[in-house]
Amino acid sequence: MNEIIITSPSLYQQIIGSLTCTIPANAVVDITGTIFFTLALLFTDVMLRITIECNNYLKTTGKSYTLCNIITTFLWYGWGSVTLPNGSKCRFLISKGLRTALVLKMAVQYPVLFAFSVLSFLLPDVEIIGWRFDYVVSFAFLIIPVLCEITSIIEKLNMLDAEIIKIGHAFIRFIKSVRG
Repeated sequence: MNEIIITSPSLYQQIIGSLTCTIPANAVVDITGTIFFTLALLFTDVMLRITIECNNYLKTTGKSYTLCNIITTFLWYGWGSVTLPNGSKCRFLISKGLRTALVLKMAVQYPVLFAFSVLSFLLPDVEIIGWRFDYVVSFAFLIIPVLCEITSIIEKLNMLDAEIIKIGHAFIRFIKSVRG
């Protein structure tokens, strides 16, 4: 004999089921697009931070700003520690602040904000001055990581020295000349 056993769905399945029914398709597209845009901004922010740390290494060690020194700093020398004239040691590319900020952003802050953005669609569908409240709350949670990364990128661009930017222009000219 075949017996059919019916089990009730778990709480997890109930939550996922209610979310898939309440989240509009265009909101899923917006949230996914914002996640990828934030990842691109985060990558840009990290690359600028690495450039700043390479620049700080070159300043601290007294090396000149040449393309070879910048590349070797990024690939090799910048990951170690440098003994300062006062005897203390300083680390650049693997500093605790750089690691902590990156892990905090990628593992805690941004995933929580994106989750709140998704969960905001569980709020009642109330219109206030022609705007749906759940859409506005979702947008508010979505825009926070984007604004944080944009302001971080602007701060890092302000921290860069003019010398490193000149090297960047020389690097672009070099790539164009090699490419032909």
